[in-house]
Amino acid sequence: MACVAIWVFSISLVPYSTLDRATQQGIWPVVRKWYNQVEYYEIVNSYGLFRRMTGVGGRPEIVIEGCDSLDGPWKEYNFRYKPGPLTEYPPFIAPHQPRLDWQMWFAALGSYQHNPWFVHLVYKLLEGDRDVLDLMGKNQPFKKPPRYIRAQLYKYHFTKIKKTTKSIGDFVYSARSIKSWWTREFTSEYLPPVSKSETTLQQFLSHYELGPNYKDRELSSGRLHEILIYLRNKVRLLDPLKFLAYLFSIGIILNMLIERKYRVSERTKTHVE
Repeated sequence: MACVAIWVFSISLVPYSTLDRATQQGIWPVVRKWYNQVEYYEIVNSYGLFRRMTGVGGRPEIVIEGCDSLDGPWKEYNFRYKPGPLTEYPPFIAPHQPRLDWQMWFAALGSYQHNPWFVHLVYKLLEGDRDVLDLMGKNQPFKKPPRYIRAQLYKYHFTKIKKTTKSIGDFVYSARSIKSWWTREFTSEYLPPVSKSETTLQQFLSHYELGPNYKDRELSSGRLHEILIYLRNKVRLLDPLKFLAYLFSIGIILNMLIERKYRVSERTKTHVE
């Protein structure tokens, strides 16, 4: 059993070491041979879903900017949850899962060619689509859609806290001041400036059956679907975290009332008996 355990541990080093190339190159050739011979049986596997952490050397973030002239000034769109303005602190979101902000993180790890939904998002912003703007939040820089939109890729880092010493009379104390929660550095251009009527943009969207020539496909229909759409229109402007907290609180209160009613009923029944 000890020999089997050592053997399994040895071959497991091959998939696990993909996280670090230097470590993987140092594995003995015989261990690689053993792993290749039994790989089909999936005795050992590498970690998933997100086995490799991103953001260790800087968190990649896409910043969407708009303007009415290519000469600028370019103004940034804001998102509810993902990093954007350097002075805004990371919000608390659990157990809410903001899908758009989540997808923006995935898009930052690749290119817009591999994320056609992102180009469609930009087109919706050029149209001033209300549903999309509601997902992104209220504090947006444009009252009407801009003429051009581009996307820039940055690397975000948490601000390092600097310790400063201040004195009032004979009293000396230490203070920590934070002007910005984030620092960022420009990486590359993610999406070049595009306008709503640009031919290349229309062709790209048409290739994926998106854009003005294709209606947004509904995933369902019927009375239940209409009720859900109605409810969504009523609650979509609410803060998701507060909304979930309200639902959770209501659930606790209802549970307490039902439990109390059950206990009263049991006492009455016992008294009668």
